[in-house]
Amino acid sequence: MSDKGLFLIILVSILVVIILAVGVVLLYNVFQSRILKELTEAHDKEIEYKNMLISNSIEVQERERCRIAKDLHDEIGSKLSIVNLNLNLLKGSVVANEKTAKIIDHIEHSLSDSIQETRTISHNLYPPILDKFGIQNALEALSQEITRTGVLKVETQIAHEWKKFDKNEELHIYRIFQELFQNTIKHAEAKNVLISSELKDKKLVLQYKDDGKGLNKEKESLMKAGLGLSSIETRVNLLKGNMNVDENTKRGYKINFEF
Repeated sequence: MSDKGLFLIILVSILVVIILAVGVVLLYNVFQSRILKELTEAHDKEIEYKNMLISNSIEVQERERCRIAKDLHDEIGSKLSIVNLNLNLLKGSVVANEKTAKIIDHIEHSLSDSIQETRTISHNLYPPILDKFGIQNALEALSQEITRTGVLKVETQIAHEWKKFDKNEELHIYRIFQELFQNTIKHAEAKNVLISSELKDKKLVLQYKDDGKGLNKEKESLMKAGLGLSSIETRVNLLKGNMNVDENTKRGYKINFEF
C-alpha cells in the first residue's frame, strides 16, 4: 500500500473517531438535558404537590376555625346571654342582703366578662366584618381593636380602594397581619405600628413597620420562641405574592408585600 493510501486510511479513521466522539458528546448532552428536564419537572411537581397539601391543610384549618367561631357565637354566646338576662330578672325580684348582693354582682361581672371573651375569641377565629365589608375594612378594624387594648398604637395609611380579592385571599391577608401583630406584641417591645398601602404597576404594595428593638434582636426572640415567618411565607406563596424584609432598617422591623 502506498503512503498516500495509508495516509487516507489514517485520515478517514481519525475523522470517524472524531465524528463518533462528537456523536457521543452530543448524545451525552441530550441525555443530560433530558435527565435535567425530568428532574426539574419532578421538582416542580413535588413543589406543586406540597403547595396543594399546605393549601388543603390551611383550608381545613380555616373551615374548622369558622365552625368553632360560629358555635361560640351562636351556641355558647347565646346561652351566656340568656343566663345573664335571667340573672338580671332574678336580681330585680329578690330582696337581697349585702352579702347576697355582692355574690350576685360577682356572678354578673363574671358572666359579662365571659360573654365579652367569647365574642372576642369568636371574632379572632373568624372575623365577621371580613364577610360583610371586605379585607380593607377588616384590617382597619383589627388595627383599631389592637389600639384600644393600649398594648400598641396602630396607624393605617390606606387612601385608596383595593382591588377585589376572593374570600380565601382576603382571609390569607388578614391572617398575615394577625401574625405580624402577634409577633410585634410578643417579641418586638414596640409602641407603634404603621400599616400603609399603595398601588404600583397594577400591584397592591403593603408595608408593615414597627418601632421595636430591631430586626436582629427580634429575629433572636422569634427563633428562641420557635416562631418565624414560615406561616406568613406560606400564605404569601399561596397568594402568589412577594414579601421582602427590609434589613437596612436601623431600628424597628419593616416588611413589604406585593399582591
